[in-house]
Amino acid sequence: MKLTSKTFKCLFIVILLMFAGSSFANVNWILEGEGNWFNEDNWDPGLPTDSTHTFIYADDALAVIDDATAHTLQFHVGQGAEGLRIVDGGVLRTNGWTSLGREGDVTFEMTGGTWTNLGTANPALHFGHEGTNKATADISGGLITGARVFINNDSVVNLSGDAKLSSGTPMRVGHGNLDNTATLNISENAEIDLGSHLYGAGAGGNAEINQSGGTFDINGSFQAGNTSDAEFTYNLSGGELNHTHHEFYFGNDTGVTAKINISGGKLETTADLQQMPRDNATAHLTVSGGRLVAHENVRFNSDAEGGEGVFTVSGSGATEITIGERLAVTNGHTLAFELDSGGITRIDTGNWVNLQGANITLDALAGFAAELGDEFELVYTADDINGIVGDGDTIYDASAADAALDPGLWFEFVITDLGEDAGSILSAEVVPEPATLGLLGFGAVIATWYRKRK
Repeated sequence: MKLTSKTFKCLFIVILLMFAGSSFANVNWILEGEGNWFNEDNWDPGLPTDSTHTFIYADDALAVIDDATAHTLQFHVGQGAEGLRIVDGGVLRTNGWTSLGREGDVTFEMTGGTWTNLGTANPALHFGHEGTNKATADISGGLITGARVFINNDSVVNLSGDAKLSSGTPMRVGHGNLDNTATLNISENAEIDLGSHLYGAGAGGNAEINQSGGTFDINGSFQAGNTSDAEFTYNLSGGELNHTHHEFYFGNDTGVTAKINISGGKLETTADLQQMPRDNATAHLTVSGGRLVAHENVRFNSDAEGGEGVFTVSGSGATEITIGERLAVTNGHTLAFELDSGGITRIDTGNWVNLQGANITLDALAGFAAELGDEFELVYTADDINGIVGDGDTIYDASAADAALDPGLWFEFVITDLGEDAGSILSAEVVPEPATLGLLGFGAVIATWYRKRK
């Protein structure tokens, strides 16, 4: 078919009409104060639809969604607005980029209902956005699903009750700048089902996650401390942090400080839990309660310049510290034990332990007491332990714990071979202090012995 100039003109007009028809109108909330989303008088020019961009910017504006379904494309709450509330029976369906706290601090409350982000190109939900603006979110019920979640600046997101957040895309906690700390709190029976990666302190900001209950399931990488010089802390005091698939990294950029503190609950991972080889990065793992279940390896063996890795077992409060494969603490990093009135929780590993070049320290907490002959098992392995004194540059130092003993006693580290195929144990025993070393003041120099049990 021959195309004439008239045909081209017609096609051009059709294309213009298509683009004109695909433009999206803006809808603005105009009520100053609290009002119902579904009241048309609260909007200009009318109720939002699935083909409009929606803005709640009016002073003190608080939109309430209840007993019906609200639709919009992009959705932004900020400037002088108070925020948004979703209650039982309310449904919000967004389809694209959404921000709570755009050009102004806002609150978000959700006690029930559902918020679904259907967007495919940019299904992002930002708590806090431009500059230092933040959102304070109290989510005690309902379901948020579909969105790629960003917790930015100094925003605080509290998940409690039976609230659930479900997403197949990454979550970033700590997105903004290093003057801000984003916070995620998980408590009671709240659930996060993340089908992708968690980035903590992941894009220019500090981050803190506090979990005292509920469940956080991560089916992707756990990457804590992903911004140079940022700080990331995960405090687990209850509930479950379950990580499957991909890597479990912390201390993942230059100069970053990443800390994981387990005082209750359970952290379980099917991947290697490891300090990353980044210059001047700090990675601390402290277990004082709850359970640590690592099905693969735990590694503090970075050889990066200025890096610091510390794995601390504090007291006897933890009910389980299990490593399915290998424990490696090498290259000047620290394996620290702190004895309390109940002793210490033993680390159990399914494969060999490498302590070559490590700093092994022993300290005593308030209430600790011991007498001659007491023995405290520190590490058990079904295989061998590498890193006894005289075999490389491993340093054993119990001087801090020695101060808790009666005069004339000190701690001696002992590696015991339990016999063929029975494994090995690293322990600390209370023994008489050698008089010659005591006279010379060498109490901090600890001999480590190797023996076999018949």
